[in-house]
Amino acid sequence: MADASLIGVLVGGGLTLSGQVVLEGIRRRQARQDAQDAARAAARLQHSDIAAALEAAHRSLSVREWWPTDLDLPLSTEMQDRRLLATHLTESEFRRVSGSLRRFSQLRAERKAAVESTPVRIELSDDEYWRTLLAFLDLAGGRAALAGLAGYTPTPWPLPLDLDAQLVLLACEQLNLSSTDQLFVREPSKASHDAA
Repeated sequence: MADASLIGVLVGGGLTLSGQVVLEGIRRRQARQDAQDAARAAARLQHSDIAAALEAAHRSLSVREWWPTDLDLPLSTEMQDRRLLATHLTESEFRRVSGSLRRFSQLRAERKAAVESTPVRIELSDDEYWRTLLAFLDLAGGRAALAGLAGYTPTPWPLPLDLDAQLVLLACEQLNLSSTDQLFVREPSKASHDAA
């Protein structure tokens, strides 16, 4: 009888231990899934911030003027979200995302100084146009870098632009972008329309 009790205790203890191991495995899997879900949400928020910045930069490049105030939206991603991105993106992806947002913040400050000056100046100088182009391409690269983590299919920025091909090549070199093929939609150039 004592042997049966001992066997019962051992079997019960084994079942309890194995149950705890299974529960711990389930908890860890759930924690990993929760962390992945939080990172996806952070990537989507950052993707949205970049889209707003791209819209503003696109407008400026299209008309060679600073973007209007209704497109000057504050960034909404918080530090906690950026920390999540830092742990879930590759180093180069994170550098592209954070660097592009830093470049755009500098451009926003430049815009603010121009539109608040007396007299108000909204037309872009050649240097301002260049910095806007750099910000636009950098942001488009950041948007592409976030797509996978956000659960989005990478697509080019949909609003077309007619940009000088030589300037784009110089910008790619400066930004270490291998290509802009998947970053934005090119508007057919006016020169090709005139030739047709």
